[in-house]
Amino acid sequence: MTKEDFLKLLFVTDNTLEKNEKITSTVKLLIYEARELSGRNIKTGNFDNSNLDDFAAKYYLYISRRFNGLFLYLLLLEVIGSLINNKLHPSSQNGIKRALEMFSDKIIGENQSIIIGLRNSLAHRFSLCTESTPRQGKPLCFELCWNETNYIVKKPTTEWDGDFSKKKMHTKIGVENLINHIEKIYADIIKKLETKELQSVPEIPELKARYTIKI
Repeated sequence: MTKEDFLKLLFVTDNTLEKNEKITSTVKLLIYEARELSGRNIKTGNFDNSNLDDFAAKYYLYISRRFNGLFLYLLLLEVIGSLINNKLHPSSQNGIKRALEMFSDKIIGENQSIIIGLRNSLAHRFSLCTESTPRQGKPLCFELCWNETNYIVKKPTTEWDGDFSKKKMHTKIGVENLINHIEKIYADIIKKLETKELQSVPEIPELKARYTIKI
């Protein structure tokens, strides 16, 4: 088995890997959990509002499952950029930057840094603001918009300067549009893995060590 064949098994959501290797993929677990927490069908990724309202009402929480689901979808972008490159037109970037550069026609230019900033704010402090004086780029404070929007990223008319006492300078994120776009990226990857347009960055031993669990 080539590393590209093994990479494909990590990303597909059927049980081929379990049958062939007696292991399961952490990438598959990530996709399933992101979908479930976001109220989506775990097999198709389509939004059907599964179990979201009952959970929030039971524990008196504000969309907590969807909040975690968004983070996992951003983590999926990170995994995609860490594992996959294009054979004919490889990207010199890594992580989310590589994933968006190769697969996104909507999150481009400065908006790529905004999505990376959102991932970092959730991952490092589980918060909605980047550092007030970040090492790279501009400070950002986010507003997550859960209702239907016509945008993925909407920048404020006045940029936030890192002063936490200032209001109405949020960068808005259309969450469902963002997740729909990531689902589209995932579907595109599955097609390109089938046609062997993509290559694995790590070798098989690293793929197995990092991204599989024995069953």
